[in-house]
Amino acid sequence: MGILTNSKIEDKNDYPSAGTFVPVDYHEYLDKNFHVFCKGDHVAYEVYDPRFQETYNTEPRDSNVIQLTDSTDAVYVHTIILGEVQEEIDRGKEKPALLRKYEIDLGGNRTATVPATKLYRFLFEEEETIASREHVDNYTPLPHDSTSYEEIRLALKEAKLLPKEEDRICACKRLVLKGHVDHKESFSCFVKALAENILDEEKLDKLFRADIAKQMDVVEQQGLNDKDEVDAYPKESQPVRGQGVPWTIIGNKRGCQRGLRRTCGMWTVGCNPQRSEGLRWFRQAQADLQTAMSAMGSYSQGFNWICFLCHQAVEKGLKAVLYYRDANKCSLNSHSLAELSSRISDQPLTDMAKNIETLVGQHTIMRYPDLLEFPHIPAEVYNAEHAHKACCLTKTALLRISHLLQ
Repeated sequence: MGILTNSKIEDKNDYPSAGTFVPVDYHEYLDKNFHVFCKGDHVAYEVYDPRFQETYNTEPRDSNVIQLTDSTDAVYVHTIILGEVQEEIDRGKEKPALLRKYEIDLGGNRTATVPATKLYRFLFEEEETIASREHVDNYTPLPHDSTSYEEIRLALKEAKLLPKEEDRICACKRLVLKGHVDHKESFSCFVKALAENILDEEKLDKLFRADIAKQMDVVEQQGLNDKDEVDAYPKESQPVRGQGVPWTIIGNKRGCQRGLRRTCGMWTVGCNPQRSEGLRWFRQAQADLQTAMSAMGSYSQGFNWICFLCHQAVEKGLKAVLYYRDANKCSLNSHSLAELSSRISDQPLTDMAKNIETLVGQHTIMRYPDLLEFPHIPAEVYNAEHAHKACCLTKTALLRISHLLQ
């Protein structure tokens, strides 16, 4: 079966706007191989991978705050390549694909310079392949690549030149991910071990051989027949014992990547839940409430800012639920608690949101005097009683929201 990379897509309208979250269901259609990108290419940018959160973030956990690592979803956003970034010392030199850096468009006038290890092409099906397959019984897709042990070792020699540990881990992850059967705890441990020992050939050899044996055990435990697995693929792709087992041959029995279908635009899923982004917004909502409650004990004036923090906390909490359930329904331009809560279809939460907004007003009135009758200002209109009630209502609302995020 043919897989088309996005460089062959002629109609750019098939892509969403830059900065759009890639639906979780589409993560399997991201090409794990490394490519050289050109200006204008549409790619996925890896923002977060929960399997390696402890490596990226060493901040201590707060047991009272929902953590991003409580989510199992990686986060990718659709971006557009603006151009390759080259250091003066590298100009005129040919660099391996995984050692390059690019400037990308993240939408909303935001750009970033990121390593190639975090950029992925989208995999697409040939349209004629789709049409023909629908009329063929017992269709069996072929793997899109056959990466062997030795090929991965060769790529690791390039990856060891990456300056940051995070980038080396990303490179190792992508090389291993193409065929690793177990993508859970043992997978992340193995990838981290590769990155830590990337300069030691002897240790790498031991790690690979031990992991290949372990993966074979996983295959056998799942009831997969290794002989049938080998016979299903072309002769040149079949594994040879002792000469590096192609991991994709082991892993693809459970279903090969078949590519996205280009019909009515690329993002054709009914909804786009982004659990990790939802939990991230909720963590900030909790932080805003904690700041408001801490201020209650020290403020003698300026209670409008405590009320504003409470409004912010509930707004971010509502957007957390929307991202968690369907990012397509979350409008960052909306600041109305009543309007945001109406999209969630939870009457108790809608009532709470309306009560808070009735108490403190719209988000602008707590900050700007021109929205109040002359000569009043927000610092004079809001008092300690307003702030105390706002904190209590906000705490109840966030508790309700936390249940919706379970």
